[in-house]
Formats: sequence, C-alpha cells, structure tokens
Amino acid sequence: MTKQHKLHPLAMLLFFLKLMKDSIWLVISGAIFIGSFDVNTLLPEQLHASSVIFVLLFLLVIITVFGLISWLKWQRFRYMIHPDALQITQGIIVRHDRTIKTKNIHSMNVNQHIFHQVFNLAHLKIETAGSDVNVDGELKAIDFELARRLKYQFTNDLPLDDVTALTTSHLMEDDKEDVWHSSIYRLLAAGMTTGRIGTLLAIAAVIPSELSSYLPEDIYQASESWVLKQSIVVWVVLVTIYLIFMIAIGVVSFMLKYGQFTLRREGDYLIVKHGLIEKKETQLH
Repeated sequence: MTKQHKLHPLAMLLFFLKLMKDSIWLVISGAIFIGSFDVNTLLPEQLHASSVIFVLLFLLVIITVFGLISWLKWQRFRYMIHPDALQITQGIIVRHDRTIKTKNIHSMNVNQHIFHQVFNLAHLKIETAGSDVNVDGELKAIDFELARRLKYQFTNDLPLDDVTALTTSHLMEDDKEDVWHSSIYRLLAAGMTTGRIGTLLAIAAVIPSELSSYLPEDIYQASESWVLKQSIVVWVVLVTIYLIFMIAIGVVSFMLKYGQFTLRREGDYLIVKHGLIEKKETQLH
C-alpha cells in the first residue's frame, strides 16, 4: 500500500508568508483604522492605552491566527506517490482529494527559495493541461532529491514510485550532459535593455518632485538651495551618478532573477534553470 507523506515543517512558514502576502492590504487597512480610531471610548478607564498598543495587539492577533491556520494546513496536508499518479489530500474543514495522473501532467517545475536552500528542500509545482491553476498540484517543501527524481522519472516516462530507477549519481551525471550556459555578458546586455530599466528611469524622474511631500521643509529647502548654487558640471555629474545608480538597481535585480541561466534538452522537454537567490527550474514541452 502506498504510504502517505507529510510536507517538511518549513511548509508552515511558506503557508504563513502566502497568507500575509494575500492579506497584506487588509492587514495594513486594519492597522490604519485601529490607529486612527479612538478605541479607548469603547473600554473602561483601567484599560485605556495609546493607539500604538492597540495596533500592536491587532498585529499580534493577526500573526497568531495566520500561524494557527498555517499549522492546520500543514497538519492536514498529505501526498501519496503512485506509479502513474500523484495523490494530494488537503483542506482544514473541507477535505479535497485530488489524483493527478502522469498522462495529464504538462510539466513539473522545481523551484528553490532561499528558505528551501538552507534545508536542501524544493518546491515542486505540477502543471496540468487544464487552464484552472487552482486544480494543479503543489508540494511546497519536499526533499530536493525527491523533487528532482520525480521530475526526471516523469520526463523519462518512468514509474514515479520506483525509487531504484534513479540514483543521486545518475542525477549528477545527467547534469554533465550537453548544457547551454548564458554568458555574463549576455546577461548584462539583457539586464541593460530590459523593460524594467525604463520603469526605474521613470521612477527616478518622479522621485525628486515628490521629495517635498516627505522630507521636512527645512531639510528640503536647504538641499534645494545647495543644488541651485552648484555649477553645471556638478549638476551633470550628480544626475549621471543618479541615473547610473537607478540603472544598476535594474541590472542587479535582473541578474538575481536570471543569473546562472542554463538550457538543456531532456527527452521531449527543454529544461530551463535560472536564479541566484531564488532558483527556478522550468520544463517546456
């Protein structure tokens, strides 16, 4: 009988971060409302406190609730590996049992966030031929070698649960096959011409005009007076340094996302790998 598996406990943190990301504007709106509303009018005099205390209590309640939900999601999540399918059971109140047949799988993508790399784990994303992303499968925190083995055995049409079909040494040998690597010069050229550079330059043009709204008036006026007293040469140098800094931000962010870009063929698939901090591995049929 196929054994049920649990995700690594790191999945609790990933569930929590996703909840915070999906609810960030609701949390910010709640904190602003509580901070601007006089809660003391609803409480006896013995419980009166500053608005900062109530905002901190609100955030503490949110963190506690989200933490409990994340623990329950991790506790109730199970997956089973069959020869020709992956079965995923999840849900806190309403249980969802989904079996994904290998014949319906379009691709398996192995990603590693910074947290995954610390524990040698991976996020296995299973994409099916359907268009509804809510019915696809995700194993947010499983052993890295297991994720690679499942992907390799799916790509090569091998039974998913055959642990003897592939060894770690086989995976290492597979990495030495013909692989195309993007050079650092190509990545720099792509980073310099990417659309994000134009966006950052547009932001760079807007920031100086908006500083008066955020800086204290005396500091802004002193800075403006100093700039107006400088020569044209100093202006050109300062503007050039400012633009170079903004362009460098765009190039660095591009390099972090697409650094170590490699491409290789595996069976009927192209395997694309990239990323310095968050490592992504994508299959293209």
